Amino acid sequence: MSSIAAVFMIFAACASQKQTAVRHEFPEAMIAPVKAQYLVHWEKGKVIYGITCAKCHNIKVGRKEIIPDFTEAQLAGYNLRQGNARHEDALSESVVSAEDLALIYVFLTYKNKTGIPVKHSEDDSNSTH
Repeated sequence: MSSIAAVFMIFAACASQKQTAVRHEFPEAMIAPVKAQYLVHWEKGKVIYGITCAKCHNIKVGRKEIIPDFTEAQLAGYNLRQGNARHEDALSESVVSAEDLALIYVFLTYKNKTGIPVKHSEDDSNSTH
């Protein structure tokens, strides 16, 4: 197999592992100016989640990556930087600011629901991961 063919196959394999489309779902009662502001926060939160959270929390289903659904209790734990020791260290103020956490919270609260809950590793199964 030529090196060009090998590169093409690697590129095709990587390109086929796509993240499922994520949309926002704001309440219908939310007025337009508020929706516009929340959309800005949602988009920023989506980017920050992708950088700081997706590696551990996204779930591969076939060739797609799914952003799981977090419960209100799980989201509250992240906002308060509590839940388990690993997250207290990984989400320290020097790594993820309070503003960043708030943006991630908006993103995860208003993203379309997948019906797939957050995965738990064995070492944090007793936490609010």
